[in-house]
Amino acid sequence: MNRKRKFTLGFKNEAVALVTKQDYTITRAATSLGIKFQNPAYMGNASA
Repeated sequence: MNRKRKFTLGFKNEAVALVTKQDYTITRAATSLGIKFQNPAYMGNASA
C-alpha cells in the first residue's frame, strides 16, 4: 500500500530554493533530494 509522504517546511523550502536560486530543473532538484518527480498534469489522466 502506498502512503502519501509528508515533507517538512524546511525540506519544501530547500526544494524551492534549488529551482529558484540555483536554476535546477524540477526533475534535477527532485533527484538531488532523493524523491521521484511526478508531473501533476499527467496524474489526472490516470484513468483514461
